[in-house]
Order: sequence, then structure tokens, then C-alpha cells
Amino acid sequence: MSKSDDVRLILCSDIHLSERPPIFRSDEPDWFEAMARPLRELQDTADQYQAKVVCAGDVFDKWNPSPALINFAIDELPLMYAVPGQHDLPHHRYTDIKSSAYWTLVKAGKIINLEPDKPIEVNGVVLHGFPWNSELKPCTSSDLCLHLAVVHKYIWSDETNHFPGADSDDHISGWKIRGLAGFDAMVFGDNHKGFLAKTHAGAATILNSGGFMRRKRDEIDYTPSFALMYGDGKIER
Repeated sequence: MSKSDDVRLILCSDIHLSERPPIFRSDEPDWFEAMARPLRELQDTADQYQAKVVCAGDVFDKWNPSPALINFAIDELPLMYAVPGQHDLPHHRYTDIKSSAYWTLVKAGKIINLEPDKPIEVNGVVLHGFPWNSELKPCTSSDLCLHLAVVHKYIWSDETNHFPGADSDDHISGWKIRGLAGFDAMVFGDNHKGFLAKTHAGAATILNSGGFMRRKRDEIDYTPSFALMYGDGKIER
């Protein structure tokens, strides 16, 4: 089996579906169609590799969008395993998740919610969900499966992908990452500046997937992406 035949998962984050275009994208003649284009590319890639889609949070830009946007999501969003980000949650509270449009997609069968402390095996990879503001915990499993942490939390790796004054604890070498010891790989959402990194040789691969589409003027030169995760645990943006 070649590497290209062994794609297990498609990893993404920060889709931020919204009813109206952000100011930077206000010239779009049809904003819903503009959002649909990258979603269809995501679906086509998942179909090509027969792989499952995993999203590390912020499917919606607001937790309570219109029925029109929810219907759009049902039509265009690939089936995905996901954790909610703060934008998906009423008042940023996970306890209120069942009042959100995110949960409507769970009820509609478009999202399989990765609940904390309830790992799910998908295509030979065990997914561990860490939604917004949840406690980070190490992976203690001794089995031979790959274990992927799906996390919505701000992290950064160098001066090219953080905001001025970013907390050093949010660096990939900080305590937040050390709290996830034992995982083979991690995918993060929240920071819209995507990167792929390791803290040191032999360490777990850390993917910050980044913004799924350009939404702001300072992203004009940014290349949005999603990533492929292979059966050997490697990740490619």
C-alpha cells in the first residue's frame, strides 16, 4: 500500500460559517456559494481517499445563526467528527451546547460530537475530544492504535503565527501541550494562522489547522488549508 492510499483522516478547523460575508469579503456576489466552494473541496478530498473528516472547532461564527445558514450547513458540510469551539457555544459554555446550532447539526447527523473522556475509534485512529475550555489530559492508553487529540485552544509555534504579546504558556513547548502527553498527534483549532510543528525530534506532531477560508484583510496573503493524516501518524497540510 502506498502512502497516498493510506489516508485515514482529513483534519480541519475554524470554518466559521456566517450568514453575511465579513467586510473583507463583501464583494462576493453570493456568500453562501463562496463558503460552499472550500466545503465541496473538503468533501471531494474525503471521497477521494475514503477518509473521515475531523474538525477542531468553530464550525459556526455564531452559536445561533438563522435557519437558512443551518440548512446550508446540513446541505454542504461534510459528515464530520468535531469538538465545539467558543463560537459554537452559547456564552462560550459547553454546558449549554444543546441550545446551539452546532447541536442541531449533531441531531441532524452531520456532526458526531467528540465528548470529553469518551474516545472514538475512526479508521484505526482513536479520537479524543477536548472542546473549548475543557481540561487537557494525557493519553494513558498502551494499545497499538494511533491516538489523536482534537483540541480547540489557542497555541502558537513562532513569531509568524501568533498575535503580539501571546502568552508563553500557549507556545507549543508550554504546559498546555505537556498536558497532552502520550498522544501520537494533535490537531488544534482557534488560532487562524495555521502551522505544522513538533517540539523536538520524536515528539508528537502538532497541527494547528488554521482558518478554513480567508475572512479578514490581514489574511490576504494567507493560504488556507486542511490536512491529511496517514496510517503511520504523519500529517501533511
